[in-house]
Amino acid sequence: MLKEAERMRIPISSACEIGAIFFVVERFVLVISLRFLITVMPKAAGKQTKGKTEVFTWADDEVELLLKVTNEYKVQKSTESVDWESVQPKYADILVLFQELCPSSENASALGKEYTHRSEDITKASISSKLKAIRNKFRQAVDSRKKSGYGRVVLLYFELCQEIWGG
Repeated sequence: MLKEAERMRIPISSACEIGAIFFVVERFVLVISLRFLITVMPKAAGKQTKGKTEVFTWADDEVELLLKVTNEYKVQKSTESVDWESVQPKYADILVLFQELCPSSENASALGKEYTHRSEDITKASISSKLKAIRNKFRQAVDSRKKSGYGRVVLLYFELCQEIWGG
């Protein structure tokens, strides 16, 4: 498999030791290892680059603020008699609220909180994907009638998730 990748001049990660499947889609190569998933790597035109997609990891305090802002947004929309989940620009609205309330790193450390990202670094896409992931895990937890087993965030903020999505 690796020889085939070398023949195709696909950039290979050092983690790609045991059998893998390569998919070339436009300018990207998706490498799926039989052991673990390796990230999407840009296809190099004759170069051996090792580019990886960036992983956005949320700190607990950032997640808590995101859930509080989302709950605040839900309450605001319900006072307007609008179903908040059907509002088209909801993630953009939540992003604006989040950025307004997100403290700077100096203010966060003074409060004893951990905010690993600047508010400008957080995008609508990162907020929407995080909220969707939390909602899905929360729904799984509600369906199974267990708070634990569906991720740390659901366990820590189950009550806040319950206020937002019911259950």
